[in-house]
Amino acid sequence: EPPRGRRGHFAPTSNRRLVRNALVDSVLAGDGVRDRSIRERVLFALDVECEMFERFLIVFRDPLGCRHDFRALYAWSRTDIAQRAAELGAPRAPGRGGRFVRVFSVYPSPPEVTDEMLSKCFRYDSSTKEFRHIPNMKHLDNVTDAVCLLAQFLPKPKHRPA
Repeated sequence: EPPRGRRGHFAPTSNRRLVRNALVDSVLAGDGVRDRSIRERVLFALDVECEMFERFLIVFRDPLGCRHDFRALYAWSRTDIAQRAAELGAPRAPGRGGRFVRVFSVYPSPPEVTDEMLSKCFRYDSSTKEFRHIPNMKHLDNVTDAVCLLAQFLPKPKHRPA
């Protein structure tokens, strides 16, 4: 089911600029070489590779939402661009108007995000340049810019033999 607005209706508003500002000013704001490299790759994915998408979702690394470290970027994919979603590794979801599919990740992440996976939802406040927790929000919504996923939906790290 598509993201819902405040009154429960789907309103396909773009949050591309807001998410880009959140990535640059908050989530990926470090000056280290690794931080700069990740920031450049994520912004390239957002600006160039994902030009057909308008609605984006940041997934934080911490399942509890205490830290806002970047895990992955997802984009709302309508069923008419399901081919691109399939190229990104998302499974098909028949009967839905679309889904949030993974378009870039730094850490292992599920191929898509659904309401059942959510631990916490956040919206980005561009005036204070910080994420605000949305209390009691347990579904993807047009005011949701970032989420934390429940630990059971995050891929388990692969253990290397000693």
